[in-house]
Amino acid sequence: MDPAHRRALKLAIGTALALLYSQWVNWGQAYITAVLTATILALPLPAPSLRTAGAITVALMIALLTGLCLLLPIHYMAAAGVILIGLGLFGIFYYGARGGSAIIVSFMTIGLAVVPALGSESIDGAVMISQSLVKAIVAGIGFVWIAHAIFPESPETKAQFAAMQAARARLPKPDRTPALEAALRGLFVTFPVLLFFLLVPETSKYLAVLIKSATLGQQANVGSTAKTAKSMMLSTLIGGLGSMILWAILRIWPSLIVYVLGILLAGLVLGRRVFAGKGLAPDGQMWSYAYVTLLVILGPAVVATPDSGDPADVRFSVRIAMFLVVTFYGILAVFLFDLFTGRLDRNARIADASSSAEASTASSG
Repeated sequence: MDPAHRRALKLAIGTALALLYSQWVNWGQAYITAVLTATILALPLPAPSLRTAGAITVALMIALLTGLCLLLPIHYMAAAGVILIGLGLFGIFYYGARGGSAIIVSFMTIGLAVVPALGSESIDGAVMISQSLVKAIVAGIGFVWIAHAIFPESPETKAQFAAMQAARARLPKPDRTPALEAALRGLFVTFPVLLFFLLVPETSKYLAVLIKSATLGQQANVGSTAKTAKSMMLSTLIGGLGSMILWAILRIWPSLIVYVLGILLAGLVLGRRVFAGKGLAPDGQMWSYAYVTLLVILGPAVVATPDSGDPADVRFSVRIAMFLVVTFYGILAVFLFDLFTGRLDRNARIADASSSAEASTASSG
């Protein structure tokens, strides 16, 4: 089987099984298990070793514990608490920009963004979501292993990955200046949204939006200004459209089996766009973020209780609207950051140079 098709199957089946299990055991915010599982399976990596799984879990727990420890300054020294959260997010983005694990960056960003925001409303709520995230990552890694057991990587693919890892280890780390710039770019996208939710009441209603904002912080560094804006917007639109289709089906036939099969089908359709050959497709990250967006939009609507306020359709529509607002802000933030740091001009010069080189090649040919 082609490696890309095998990985798309792993993404779809692993995510669907994680969702089925978390819904079956009736965990609070059950969709988070599927989100974390999809985040791991959306990368062209072999099954994580026990050591890697432990490192991922410990990294998430460190972020969660840090968020819980920051609740005291948030409640009693708000300015100091906000500054510490910003420094923590900056450190996470800087670690990623210097070649750190994308999975660890994803999970630590979610942990450090979600816990203080929910804790600003209720410390008990922050503790509960921390417990949910720990359970979700442990179960998620288990379903990642199951997906890899069902569709194992070929020996050739494993050997090629080992060779790539060895070659990557010999490369020097990215320079500090570009890494600092990338970290600030991600912070500029994520932190103001988090600050807003620290100030508004009933933050727990916006957990899905906080997770989306955390993913946008990582998307902020997928490339040039135009490429980043395209990735942010298309991932939100595609994920939103997919969630609307599945939501319409679930309104007609509300069933856990239909829900899981819908997520499985979405994973198969979007997964084919995530992978190509032995790695990611050119726009693979955008399609993987679209799948995560679909999960994050649809999940809270499915687990909502009848006494949670407005009708389900209204809450669903409001959530999509808020995702679009956060995405538009992310695009604007990237544009302004690149404009004031001169990155926009550098991107334009690089594009002009590439166009000139292509024109010269065409004329000489």
